[in-house]
Amino acid sequence: MKKLLLNIALCTGILQTHHTFATVWEYKTIKIPAEVSGGPAHGYIYTLNLETFDTRLNTFAGDGWELVALAPIATGQHGTNYVVATFKRPRGQ
Repeated sequence: MKKLLLNIALCTGILQTHHTFATVWEYKTIKIPAEVSGGPAHGYIYTLNLETFDTRLNTFAGDGWELVALAPIATGQHGTNYVVATFKRPRGQ
């Protein structure tokens, strides 16, 4: 009878065991360059091609990477030269 009750408890989810394991992450950081137009006479304009940007992000997402941070990087006075994207995923995935 005890075995039958244990099986019923396990099958119905009444009896559950809880294990908490810390996830071990791996990280990847990439640099996505901005496109440059203009010149010294009229000023430089840096823009991100959003289609290219999305394609790069989706490529990593397809491999199990989750975007966790974006940082625009300006190396001069003309705006954002590139964006640094940081991803994470469980190690071994």
